[in-house]
Amino acid sequence: MITQQRGRANEATGLPVTGPCVENGPDVWLHALPRLDSNACKYNRGHVLVLGGYPMTGAARLVARAAARVGAGLTTVAVPEAAFAIYATALESIMVQPLANDDALREVLAARSFSAFVIGPGHGVGETTRGTVMTLLATRKSIVLDADALTSFAGNSTELFLALHNNCVLTPHEGEFARLFGVMARRRIAL
Repeated sequence: MITQQRGRANEATGLPVTGPCVENGPDVWLHALPRLDSNACKYNRGHVLVLGGYPMTGAARLVARAAARVGAGLTTVAVPEAAFAIYATALESIMVQPLANDDALREVLAARSFSAFVIGPGHGVGETTRGTVMTLLATRKSIVLDADALTSFAGNSTELFLALHNNCVLTPHEGEFARLFGVMARRRIAL
């Protein structure tokens, strides 16, 4: 387990540590998983918005299925219009929202009450993804940042780090970690 003192600088980023750093595992979070109430309806079990991409559609579809499977009451995937048919035919019980542009995303966010977001898998790397991430972070709602959402901040990670809040989860693999933090992750090998 890795622990650091609050207020000390993180060795990898130079930014202050805002809380304890621990190695992730079920012992850290299993107790916090809610028990599903058999009398509950979908409207009080949360609404997850997955931001999907095109032409890489597989990972976002897997994320949407996983959100529904673990108990989200509602799951919506927002996708570029060109990808609508791919997602809609593959996700039978998940809502698919076509997005024409960034304004369309803002309209969707204003019209619906989402409790959590996932962005990154297949979304595309670049300024558009960075802007979308910043828009979602500004809501202060729970968010998972993965893959392209993280890589889009390579070379400009301070902007992302300053926008993060307590309801953010970053899920980089080693390459994304290196691009985001500028260092390679140390491997821990259990024999």
